[in-house]
Parts: sequence; C-alpha cells; structure tokens
Amino acid sequence: MTRTLVDDDFRVGQIHSDYVRRVQDFEVVGEAATVAEALAAVRTLHPDLLLLDSCPTAADSTSCAGSAC
Repeated sequence: MTRTLVDDDFRVGQIHSDYVRRVQDFEVVGEAATVAEALAAVRTLHPDLLLLDSCPTAADSTSCAGSAC
C-alpha cells in the first residue's frame, strides 16, 4: 500500500516518514510540506492513503482532504 505524507514541520514529517517506511507492506511514495504540494502529489502519485497533518499551513486539513478525493 502506498502513502503520501503531509506535514508542515520537516522534522515531524521525517519522523513519520521513517516510521512508515519500517512498516511491512507500506511504501512512502511522496512527501509534502504544503497543501498545494500535497494536492499535486495526490494527483500525480495516486496514493492509497494520505497521512495529513491536522493543522497544515495555508489551508485547513478538511479542505485539503476534500480536494484530494
């Protein structure tokens, strides 16, 4: 299963990415720091799951998640 991670704090995003990469059958296919990057990654990479920070900068996570669907 492929995942795209979104977190506006690089350090926290890296921790999440490192953790997900260690989980069997999980593959990180993209990482994003902004809502715009996240939406572009979803459109390009078509991940099975989007892991989204609850408070990303520039927009709220609800509108980002809705736009990603």
